[in-house]
Amino acid sequence: MSNAPVQPADSSAPNLAASNSDKTLRARQWLVVVLSFAIGAVITAIFMIAFLKVGLDVTFPMSNWEFPLIVAATIPMGFLVMIWLDYFMGTKILPD
Repeated sequence: MSNAPVQPADSSAPNLAASNSDKTLRARQWLVVVLSFAIGAVITAIFMIAFLKVGLDVTFPMSNWEFPLIVAATIPMGFLVMIWLDYFMGTKILPD
């Protein structure tokens, strides 16, 4: 057996050193989250008006409640936009 030190299996250790040196990383991550859901809401509104031909105040029933369609559709659209903004802005929200 060799006496070489064992490296941890966690691959996030090198990323921690890189994230500590980048002072703008946390601000860019928050910017990606806010921008992605804002852009997602705009895309959803355009889709609802142009393709579905419904108003922005339309709701759909789920169990005993009525949910606004724009809120329910903006959430997945925001995450879809977040994937690409994360990639292009290099914020490392999602693991590579």
